[in-house]
Amino acid sequence: MTTNRHQLIVQKVVVVGHNKNYVVDFDCGLNIVYGDSDTGKSTVAHLIDYCLGAKTFDLYDEIEVAALHCLMQVRLREDVYTIKRDIFRPNDFVEVYRGEFDAISEVFPMVFGPDYSTQGPQGYYSDFLLEALGLPVVKVKESPSKADSRMTRLSFRDLMKYMYLDQDDVGHKFLLSHGTAAYPVATKNKECFKYIFNLLDSQITDIQGEISEKTQKRNALEEKLRSVQAFFRDTDFYTMSILQEKIDDLTKHEEAVDEEISKLNSKMSSNTGLHNELRETVQAIDGQLKENLQQQRIVQGNIERFVKLKNEYVRDIQKIKSSIQVQERVVGVVTEGRCPVCDGTIQCNSTRFDIISLGDKKTQLSLLNIRAKDVALLIDKDRVELSATATEYDKLSSQLNSAARLLDSKTKEFISPFVSQRDGLISQKASIVETRKQLHYLSKLRRQQEVLHQDIVSLGEIVTQLQDQLRLLQAGMPSSTKVVGDVGDILNDFLKMVSIKRRSGVGIDQKTFLPVLRNRIYHTITSGGLRTILSIGYYLSLLKYGITDGSNLPPFFMVDTVSKYLRKTKDKYKADTNEVEDQKEGLSDPEKLQNMYKYLLSLHELSIKKAVPMQIIIVDNDLPVGMEKELRRFVRARFSTTGMKGVPVGFIDDADELLSH
Repeated sequence: MTTNRHQLIVQKVVVVGHNKNYVVDFDCGLNIVYGDSDTGKSTVAHLIDYCLGAKTFDLYDEIEVAALHCLMQVRLREDVYTIKRDIFRPNDFVEVYRGEFDAISEVFPMVFGPDYSTQGPQGYYSDFLLEALGLPVVKVKESPSKADSRMTRLSFRDLMKYMYLDQDDVGHKFLLSHGTAAYPVATKNKECFKYIFNLLDSQITDIQGEISEKTQKRNALEEKLRSVQAFFRDTDFYTMSILQEKIDDLTKHEEAVDEEISKLNSKMSSNTGLHNELRETVQAIDGQLKENLQQQRIVQGNIERFVKLKNEYVRDIQKIKSSIQVQERVVGVVTEGRCPVCDGTIQCNSTRFDIISLGDKKTQLSLLNIRAKDVALLIDKDRVELSATATEYDKLSSQLNSAARLLDSKTKEFISPFVSQRDGLISQKASIVETRKQLHYLSKLRRQQEVLHQDIVSLGEIVTQLQDQLRLLQAGMPSSTKVVGDVGDILNDFLKMVSIKRRSGVGIDQKTFLPVLRNRIYHTITSGGLRTILSIGYYLSLLKYGITDGSNLPPFFMVDTVSKYLRKTKDKYKADTNEVEDQKEGLSDPEKLQNMYKYLLSLHELSIKKAVPMQIIIVDNDLPVGMEKELRRFVRARFSTTGMKGVPVGFIDDADELLSH
C-alpha cells in the first residue's frame, strides 16, 4: 500500500461577525485548543465539523448575537480551498472558493448541495470533498450478506465518523452505533471500515469506474480550457499581468485624485444662509437616520433578550422532562413505616409529602413548549423587522446623498470657484472606480482559466493515484485478518505507552471492527475512563496505520476533551460510567493523561519522519501537568474566563459587550 496521499489540513477557521472576524489558525501536525468551560473552545471543533459537511451547528447566545457566517481555509491534497457556510441556515448551498481566505473576492465560487437531499449547481458537497481528496465515490450494500441488498452512497460524513470524536462520543458506550438498535447505521460504519482499508468486494470495480469517470471529466475540462483560451485570443482579452498593471495604475490615479479633492475641500467654504429649505431637508433626513439606528439597537436588544429567554425555557423544559421521567418510574409511595426509636408504626400524612401530579407537570411542560415556540416566533419577527429597518436605513441614506448633491448643485454660485474643478475630480474618481470594478471582474474571468488548469492538473494526479491503487489491489487484495491484526498491534502499543492496568487480550474484533481489551469488545466495558482511553487509542491507531501503510482515511483526527472521565467527571456523564471501576483502573493518575499526550507527540514526529502531512486537533480543558512547556508550541488558541495575562475570555472575545447591549 502506498503512503497516504489524501491529506486534509485545516489552516484557518473564521467566524465573520457584525463588528469583526473571530479567527483561529492551525498548522500541520499537532494542534491544541484549550481553556475553561463555556469559553467556546468546543465551538471551534464544531465549526470545523460544520464546514466539513455536518448537517447542523449548535448555536449559543454569543454566536447568535455576534456571527453572520463561517469560513474555513483547508488544504485538500495539494490544493487550498476556502469553504463558506451560513451558520443559521444549514440547508443553504455550500460555497467553495479555490484559494486562500484573503483572496476569495478574486474568484467565482463553486456551489454545492450540503447533503444528498439537495443538489447544487456543481453537485453535492460530499462528492466534492471525496474527489478533492482523491478518493473514489462508491456505493455499499445496506445488508452485505444479502445478494439483492439495496445500495447506498458512502459519503465523506461516513469517513468523518472515523476522524472526529465529539465530547459526547469520547468514551461513549455505543461507539459508532454498535450495541444499539441502529443496526443500519452500525452496518454502514462497518462497510466504511472496509472501504478505508480496501476490503470491499467491489473495490476494484469501483476504482476502475472512478478512473474512467475522472478521465472523462479531465478530457471535458481540457476541451473547455481550449475553448476559453481561443475566446481570449480571438477577443484580444487582456492577460492577467496587463489587467493587474491597469488595476494598479488606476489605484495610484485614484489616490492622486483624492489628494487633489482634499486640497480643494480645505479651501472651499459655503454660505450657510442660503437654501435653508434644502438644508432643513438634509437635516430632517439625517434625524430620521439617527432614529432608524436607535430602532435597530432596540430591536437588536429585543433579539438578545428573547434568545436568553428561549434558552431559559429550554432548560426548564429539560428539567420538567427529567422530573416526569423520574416520577413515572416511581412504583408507589410509602404510607407507613417503623419508628427507629420505639419500634412502633408511624402513619405518614400524605398531604405533607404531596408532590405535583404527573398531569400538572405535563401541563406545565406543554405550556413551556408553547412559550418557547412563541419566543422563537418573536425572534424571527424581530429579525425580519431588523432587516426591514436596515433596508429603510439604506433608502434614507440614498435620499440623504441625493439631497446633499442637490444642495451642492444649487449653491455652486455661492461657493468658491473651485467647485467646478472639484466636481470634475469627483466625476473622474467615479469613472476610475467603475473602470477598476470592471477590470476586477475581467480578472476574475481570467483567473477562471487558471482554475480550469489547476482542476485539470489535480484530476490528472488523482487518476494517477487511483491507477497506482488499482495496480496494488489487482496484485493482491489486502487480507481483513492482516489489517485488523496490524491495527490491533498499533492499539496494543498505544495502551502499553499509556500504561493501563491488565493490558491483555488487545485487538480489533473481526465482526464489528471495534477495539477489544481483555478479550472484551469495547461496548461491553463498564469503565467510562477505560473506554475513553480505548476509543482515542482506536482512532489514533487508524491514523498511524494510514501514516505508515496508507489507507483511504485522510490522516486527520480531531477530539474534544481527551481528559473525559480521567479528571473530574461532569454530572451529565456520570450515568455512562462505573465510577468504582474507574477508581480500580487508577485512571485519575495524571501519568495516564501525560502518556496519551506523549503518544500524540510521537505521531507528530512520525509524520515528519515519513514525510506524510497529517493533522491532529485536540480540544481540552487544560494541558497535562508538567507538560506545559513542551506543548506550548502546539497551542493554537487558549481561553480563560478571567482574561488573565491577556488570554482571550472566549472564542467570541467581546461576547459580554455584545450581550450587554
